[in-house]
Amino acid sequence: MAEAQELVTKELIFERCKANVPDWKDADFAKCTTKRMGGLSNVCYKVECPGSQTILYRLIMNKLANSEIERVIFRVASDEKIGPKFLF
Repeated sequence: MAEAQELVTKELIFERCKANVPDWKDADFAKCTTKRMGGLSNVCYKVECPGSQTILYRLIMNKLANSEIERVIFRVASDEKIGPKFLF
């Protein structure tokens, strides 16, 4: 079951990267990798594909967290150059 969930998550992340990041438009799903990282109110994935920029993809998993506030904080950190670049 967990393996199926990881595949769904990987496919979801890949499709969103392809739709929102210009240099991912020709990326090949079979060659892409995701590495799950930690997080307190979210789950982070390092997403890599040959020929494309590496992406830090965040999924808000904690139902108690306010996803809008999380996005604002992440965007401000990006704008102030004290966090990863916010893409979408």
